[in-house]
Amino acid sequence: MSPALLEISNLSKKFAQPVLKNLCLEIQPGTIHGLVGQNGAGKSTLMNIIAGFLSADSGSILLDGIPHAPDTVADAILSGISLAVQEMSLIDDLSVAENIMLRTFPAELGIIKGRQMLKSAEQLAEKVGLESIDLLQPVSRLTSAQRQLVELAKALSCPFRLLILDEPTAALTLEKTEIIHGLLRELVQSTKAIIYISHRLDDVIELCDRVSVLKDGVMINTKETCEIDASWLIKEMSQSTIEIEANHCFKEEKSLRLSVLDIVTPRTKNPVKLTIYSGEIVGVAGLVGSGRSELLKAIYGLEERISGSVKVHLENDQFLSPKNAFESVNARVGFIPEDRKTQGIFLGQDVGSNITISSLRSFRTWTKSLDLTKERADLTALMSALSIACHSFYQSIETLSGGNQQKAIVGRWLMAGCNILLLDEPTKGIDVGAKTALHNEFLAFRDRGNAILIVSSELEELMFLCDRIVVLSDGECSGHFARHNWSKELMLDAAFRAYQMKKTNTQDAEQIID
Repeated sequence: MSPALLEISNLSKKFAQPVLKNLCLEIQPGTIHGLVGQNGAGKSTLMNIIAGFLSADSGSILLDGIPHAPDTVADAILSGISLAVQEMSLIDDLSVAENIMLRTFPAELGIIKGRQMLKSAEQLAEKVGLESIDLLQPVSRLTSAQRQLVELAKALSCPFRLLILDEPTAALTLEKTEIIHGLLRELVQSTKAIIYISHRLDDVIELCDRVSVLKDGVMINTKETCEIDASWLIKEMSQSTIEIEANHCFKEEKSLRLSVLDIVTPRTKNPVKLTIYSGEIVGVAGLVGSGRSELLKAIYGLEERISGSVKVHLENDQFLSPKNAFESVNARVGFIPEDRKTQGIFLGQDVGSNITISSLRSFRTWTKSLDLTKERADLTALMSALSIACHSFYQSIETLSGGNQQKAIVGRWLMAGCNILLLDEPTKGIDVGAKTALHNEFLAFRDRGNAILIVSSELEELMFLCDRIVVLSDGECSGHFARHNWSKELMLDAAFRAYQMKKTNTQDAEQIID
């Protein structure tokens, strides 16, 4: 075997908790190397370290036998590393051509050569199958599939030795995907290599020479693709690293809390039905981009519902049908968004204000002023119960750790007297201690006869907390599981199902036409 183009040894990276753990990987020149793993396995972190977006805490990377530790993305590009990311990095206000050539603007004396830029952009656009679009229009006018192809053309705009592609065909049709696969095979030469990350496991096996499985920051296996199939990859990804002990006792009498009636969002392809009862936690699993967060936001009224409705059930067979977030709050439904920094906390405000913002009415006196004594007493009791670590509730929310900020957001809805919580990645990016504390609070909330609908990328978390789990796959509901009949392997299979079926159905249709 020839010397590795890229050799990674004992690479580790930690944020709130370890993300990569003594990871080792070799990429051979002249090959396409697949990388697969569940959400949160560490794939994107690894790619960002190679591409200069992040630095490793320990370990080493060799590129053609030379130490590779870029301080910036520009350093990585100069070294011959090019990355096309899953979460697109295009600038909406620039034209398609400008976005494609953003890394390599042709210029002389600081002046961009417009004609040369357009000519180069046209060549790259044609290469990725975008020859029919207007390159001078703003990139914001393009469809998701077209934007994904622009992202790929941008990655090809500079000379590379190693091309890293993170979900490059997620928004593409089978026809476009095959065009891109043909291009990638042409691009790989004896001195070049491609790292290919995708949830489409059949595509990985068909396109790649080798594939590595990443799980919980650890590289657990690497195989030649001629030796394996998609079911083997799913089994490898579903290997359990912890024992999950059931902590659920089922009550005979439960009352209906929330009904989701045939909701269709711009991301979901079929109507979604859900019912959640008192004393129950229901999880929503699926791959990134499957429509989980969009469904949760549509239920709460933050995103468009093309059709369908939501019922919040009250006593005596009465119900409310909130159509927007304001009505959901009045129906005592709380929502914790995935992006804590920009959507969860009120920056510039103190901890107390962040907690009481949704329950100020309860502190109003007959003179319509606030009963500050009662507010302080309730804040003190709640912050003590949630173990929010801060000097006082007058402390700025920005000064708290991520875990304590998340506890404050949970406290906001507890103080508001919510009976239903919608949680979108509620423990993302927080330390283990805070995560355990929040899990305990969610279980206590459930045990008080309330209901929770939770989205999480961690199947272990859902299996620990939930009574039932619904799996979404590419905008479709692909499985319902209860504690007595679920397994990680079954749920992972359901999460990948639509991506596998899409390819099979298209091939069957082509055979019928032929």
